[in-house]
Amino acid sequence: MKNKIFSLAWVATCFVLLLWLAHYAIQPITADATLHYVAPHGQCGEAVPCYATLQAAVWAADPHDEIRMAAGVYTDAHHIEWAGVLISATAFITKPITIQGGYAITNWQFADPAQNPTILDGQQNGSVFRVLLHTPALLTETVTIAGLKITNAAPMGQDENELSFNSGSGIFLSGGHITLTHNHIYSNTATANGGGIRIDGWTF
Repeated sequence: MKNKIFSLAWVATCFVLLLWLAHYAIQPITADATLHYVAPHGQCGEAVPCYATLQAAVWAADPHDEIRMAAGVYTDAHHIEWAGVLISATAFITKPITIQGGYAITNWQFADPAQNPTILDGQQNGSVFRVLLHTPALLTETVTIAGLKITNAAPMGQDENELSFNSGSGIFLSGGHITLTHNHIYSNTATANGGGIRIDGWTF
């Protein structure tokens, strides 16, 4: 009887293991995303390619790449013309990518946002993130932002009467999808809507 009970337990264990393998181990193999690194003053230790600003890494990245950011305070601002209006942001995102903060330049393998605070400071000179995935080819794509402190932003669209340009101070999303994980979004202001986040008709 004991042997029969043992056999049933063994079969059950094997069955659970097979289910685990089917779910986690037997997955289609896809090419790894290219990694890009950002650190203050462009000093990433031995990691390459290395950039001093998030925007430079975004420009260099291909769709679905990953950008890893080291601890520090990032205050750069960039400007583009969108729908005929000049707008400012720390980073304009126009492709599906992953941005992860919380790294040390001596350890790019494991993120620890509490130990390695990665702060994007808008300096009251525009939004921190403008995520613009509004073209038809990008509407089903996703941008992932994780492990960042997003602060001190204020939209700087020149048209003070246009809500879209004066909303979404910390993060403004137009089109596509966004995934936010373990971020701290605080002390951002907007003259219209969404001092912290504005989702312009899409999802997160």
